[in-house]
Amino acid sequence: MNQNIGSARISIIIPTLNEAGNIKEAIATTQPSKDIEVIIVDAGSEDGTVEMFILVPLRVIWP
Repeated sequence: MNQNIGSARISIIIPTLNEAGNIKEAIATTQPSKDIEVIIVDAGSEDGTVEMFILVPLRVIWP
């Protein structure tokens, strides 16, 4: 989980559903920032989307 939650100046919320095929490159180039909080809200993906996001310092919410 992002260590900077609460101190971020900008929050980006990304809704996802079975996006594993589209996010591999985005995750590989993600650079954590104390000014930006990225929140992933997943709607029940069954393709490994949640597991991919858990590997990077992002806040992930899923059912």
